[in-house]
Amino acid sequence: MKRVKDRVRIVPSVELSDMRLSGLAGRCGVVTEQVLAIPGKLIGCMVLLDKPFQGEHLWFIPQDALEDETAR
Repeated sequence: MKRVKDRVRIVPSVELSDMRLSGLAGRCGVVTEQVLAIPGKLIGCMVLLDKPFQGEHLWFIPQDALEDETAR
């Protein structure tokens, strides 16, 4: 589970593609907020990117599209 202030890398995923945000894959940033579903299940995170994408720094990223930046 990703925590606030964790450094993450965005990886390709079906959900990211479905959101038409595949261009975010490969970018890095810092988790600013966890996004939870009703029963407390983590569905993704708000990530502050190191460099803007489409003019924005802050993006919702689905859980399956996140990995620790140092994982590779």
